[in-house]
Amino acid sequence: MYIDLKRDSASQAALTAGPFSVAFGVLAVAAPLCIAALIVRYAVNVPIYDEFDWAPLILHLHAGTISLGELWMQHNDHRMFFPKLVALGLAMLGGWSQFRECAASLAIAVAGQLILLRLLRATFPARTALVLLAGDSLLLFSPSQSENWLWGFQTAWLLINTCVLAVIVLLFRSKSSAWSFPVAAALAYVASFSSLTGLNIWPVGLIALSSSFRMRRGLLACWIAFGVIAVALYFHNYQYLGQGPSGAFSRDTPPSTVPLYFLAYLGGPFAAWAGVGWSAFFGGLGVIGLLIAAFSAWWPNSPRGFREKMIPWVALGVFPVLCAALTTLGRAGLGAEQALAARYITPATLLWIALFSAGTTLAAALPRPHLQPALRLTIVACAAFYVCAFANGLGHMRESYNETLEDYRIATHPATATDQQLQRFYPIPSVVRSELQELQDVGEGPAGRPDLPEGCPNLCR
Repeated sequence: MYIDLKRDSASQAALTAGPFSVAFGVLAVAAPLCIAALIVRYAVNVPIYDEFDWAPLILHLHAGTISLGELWMQHNDHRMFFPKLVALGLAMLGGWSQFRECAASLAIAVAGQLILLRLLRATFPARTALVLLAGDSLLLFSPSQSENWLWGFQTAWLLINTCVLAVIVLLFRSKSSAWSFPVAAALAYVASFSSLTGLNIWPVGLIALSSSFRMRRGLLACWIAFGVIAVALYFHNYQYLGQGPSGAFSRDTPPSTVPLYFLAYLGGPFAAWAGVGWSAFFGGLGVIGLLIAAFSAWWPNSPRGFREKMIPWVALGVFPVLCAALTTLGRAGLGAEQALAARYITPATLLWIALFSAGTTLAAALPRPHLQPALRLTIVACAAFYVCAFANGLGHMRESYNETLEDYRIATHPATATDQQLQRFYPIPSVVRSELQELQDVGEGPAGRPDLPEGCPNLCR
C-alpha cells in the first residue's frame, strides 16, 4: 500500500522553490492583516447579547469588590473563567472596550498561527510547511467567522483553538523537553475553563501522547488524572440547565435533524453560506477523511515515521468532531440551520487544517497517479466554496456593523431609549437601563462617553 515518503522530495522542492515560497509566505501574513483591517473598519465598542452579562464584572472591578466566585460563575453551560480574566485585564488598560477585545482575539489567533507553523515544520519540509500554512491561514482568518472577529465576548473560541494547537505541539513529539508536559497540562486547563467545549482538549491530548505509548505510559496516566480533575472541578456545584426544547433528544426534535446538525457544523468553513445541505455534504466528507487518516495512521504495514507524522493531525481533527457532537447534543433542537452560526466555524476549521496536512502526508506515501484526479477536484471544489464563504463573511461583517452601530447609538442614551430598543441588548429592558446608567456613572461603556458625536462611525471604539 505504501511507498517511500521521500520519493518525490525533489519535485516537491521544485514546485515550491523561489517565487512560489515568497508568494505563499506573503499570503500567510496577509490573512491576519486582512482581518485586522476588517476589525478596524467594522468593530463597534458596544456590548451585545451575552457580553452584557459581564457588565456587573466591570462595575465590581471599579468598586474593588470583584470576587473569585463571580469569575467561576457559570454562563449558561460554560465556565468562562479565563475569558473573563482577559476581559478584565483589557479593561484595566483603559476601560471596557469591545474593540480592544476584538484586537486581543486576533492576537490570540495569530499566536495559534505561529504554533501551527511549528507543528507543520515538525512534520513537513520547510517549503511544504509554508504552502500548507498559506492555505491554513486562509481558514484560520476567514471572514466567515464574523461573529468571533467582531464581538469581544467571543475571545473564548480563539483562545481554545490556540490552546488545542499548543497542546498537540507540546505532547506529540517523543523528544519533547521536560517542561512540555506541565505547560501542555496548564494550557488544557485554560481551555477547559474557557468554555464547555474546551473539555474536549483532554482526549485530544491522549491521542497526541499515543505516538509512543510504551515510553509514555506514565504521562498518559498523569494526563488522564489531570483530565479527571478538570472535569470534576468543572461540574462541581454545576447547575445543569437541561436540554429543554433545544436538546438533541427533545420530543420536538426530528431524528433527521441530529446528523444534519452534526455534519453541517463540520462543513461550515466552506459551505455555511450555501445552506444545511451543502454544509452537511462537506461535513460528511470531512468525517470520512478523518476516518481514513486515522485508519492509515494505525495501519500495521505503514512505513517508519509515517504514524508519528499522522498522529498530531488525527488528534487535531478529533477536536472539532467532539465539539460538533457536544454542540449537537445541546442545540440540535433549535434546528439544523443553527449549526451554520458563524461562531461554530472557528473550531470546525481545525478539522480541515488537519485533513489538509494528513492528506499531504498520505499523498506522499501512496502512488501519485491514483490520487491526482481526486486531489485536484478536491482542491478546486474547496477553493470555489471558500471564495463564496469569504464573500459571504464580508457581507455579514457589514450587516453586523450597521446593526451594532445602531446599538451603540441606543446605548449612549439609556435614559431615553425605549424598552423595545433596549431589548436589542438583553431580554430584560430594566436591567439594561440600570446597568448602562451605572456604567455611565463610572465612565464605562458607550454611555460613559457622552462627548462623542452622534453616530460616530469612526470614533465608537
